[in-house]
Amino acid sequence: FSINMPCKTVIFGVDTFNFNPLLFRQMSGRAGRRGFDRSGTVIFMGIPTGKIRRLLTASLSNLQGNPPFTTSFLLRLLAYAHHDVVEKGNPINTIDMRAESALTLLTQSFSLFTRTQANDGSLQKQLRLFVAFSVQLLRHLQLIDRKGRARGLWQLAGNVKESPGNLILVHLLQRGVFHDYCKKYKKEDALKRKMLILLAHLFNRIRLPPSFRPDDKDSYPSGNNAIVFLEDVPDDVKKHMDDYNETVLLLFRQFTKGAAPNGRLVDDRFSISGVKDDQISLFPQYLVSPLYEGHSADISFLRTLNLDEVDHRGRKVYYGAFAYDFWVHKSRSMICNV
Repeated sequence: FSINMPCKTVIFGVDTFNFNPLLFRQMSGRAGRRGFDRSGTVIFMGIPTGKIRRLLTASLSNLQGNPPFTTSFLLRLLAYAHHDVVEKGNPINTIDMRAESALTLLTQSFSLFTRTQANDGSLQKQLRLFVAFSVQLLRHLQLIDRKGRARGLWQLAGNVKESPGNLILVHLLQRGVFHDYCKKYKKEDALKRKMLILLAHLFNRIRLPPSFRPDDKDSYPSGNNAIVFLEDVPDDVKKHMDDYNETVLLLFRQFTKGAAPNGRLVDDRFSISGVKDDQISLFPQYLVSPLYEGHSADISFLRTLNLDEVDHRGRKVYYGAFAYDFWVHKSRSMICNV
């Protein structure tokens, strides 16, 4: 869905669950070219009359902003604020001017004007603590110094957009994982395969359908010798990744507690249940959340990579080896048939 170019006529020919009034207004608004047409035309084909009526008369859904930044975004923002090179055009050539423009991005987030948690200031406090958490994490990864200036492997982490893979890649490089790979695998082909499997875990994690099980060849297309399931990372590498996850979770939990009114994650109303702060998840699916009132942390805040992920039924989640399979077989059709 999405039409970004104006056209004379917009035709809706397929009815899906995701076709809602918001998408209808976005796409129908493209009908009519400024300077060419006096009016545009919208045509429905194969759409039930009742749904057409709802699309035309329904009110717009409320828009709420998403978290305005991530840890990687803050790293790039700090690097920009301390950047010394004056670029062409109209440069912002003093650190005060760059800091002011950076603060504008952080303090004028759309979420601060739309979310109910912002009414009493709780969201603002949580976002400030998330910035402090991100700075502490970047300091732990040696990507910024004590004055907030970018250092070390920050260009690698900043230019690789896939997060948290970029931060974990830096962590593994600092722990010498890739150097150990080069020492362990003497043959170039074996080294490339192991490297690609690890990089696929970091940057190409595409979840397979729950029905795909490696112990049942009838559950997935297996007739063309395609490599369907992504191989697990070695135990020694997994240990380093688990250490990174543990550090991030510990930091995030401590800073989240700092946003609580009484310094505890569990709401006072749940104290009688005996639930402790270290026994609950920060991103739960509780029917009634035991977290303190006003907690609004988003799962995108947490820059971790779960290698032992399970679904809601306790089944292990498998990921596709699409990038690895394409490197091995050089065949696009084999990937498309999976």
